Amino acid sequence: MATVWLDSPAPRPGSPRALRPRAQQSIRILLGEAGIARMIEDYRNGAEAKELASCYGFGLTTVKRVLREEGARKRRPRTR
Repeated sequence: MATVWLDSPAPRPGSPRALRPRAQQSIRILLGEAGIARMIEDYRNGAEAKELASCYGFGLTTVKRVLREEGARKRRPRTR
């Protein structure tokens, strides 16, 4: 994995780095375990995966993958 320095020249338009600057970094590294736990708690409290993706700055597929890997399920209201 290549290291990208903050003072490196801007990527060429159309290059993979220009399109997805964080593609090489793991969501777990960027958020940490506490951030993942907070995301799961938000999801369980009713936030949609699309909202989480926007809020945390990741793609919808990435957020759904993490939620699935962690076994997160939404709490359903009890009906009587």
